[in-house]
Amino acid sequence: MIEMGWNDVKVTHFKRPEAPGFGGYDSYESFSAKQKTEFKKWYDMTYAGKSENWTNYNEVKYAPEDDYDDRYSRMVNFFESIRTGKPVLEDATFGLRAAGPSIAANLSADWRKAVNWDPMKMKVIKKPASN
Repeated sequence: MIEMGWNDVKVTHFKRPEAPGFGGYDSYESFSAKQKTEFKKWYDMTYAGKSENWTNYNEVKYAPEDDYDDRYSRMVNFFESIRTGKPVLEDATFGLRAAGPSIAANLSADWRKAVNWDPMKMKVIKKPASN
């Protein structure tokens, strides 16, 4: 599992349970009463004594120093590039590549049809009109 914070990232590794569990979001609730009874009997025999719990076995957190502020860092980089011509780390191309798929998704919702995105050309692909 990856959790993204404002200035940190936490990666947690889990060990799968020995027994898969059932109920909730699967099709178990759609079974007839007889099928539920038979399934429960089979499940209890097959997975007797086995845990249904996920086990957290490793957690790693990546975080900058306490006094780091990503907004300040970006502003320093931006003004440094204006003053000295130093390349910007996250330029307009970076921004469009990051935002392009979301923009295409919004266009798709607005136009009520699929929108194809070319990540190399960073453009919406126009398909010929179907007859």
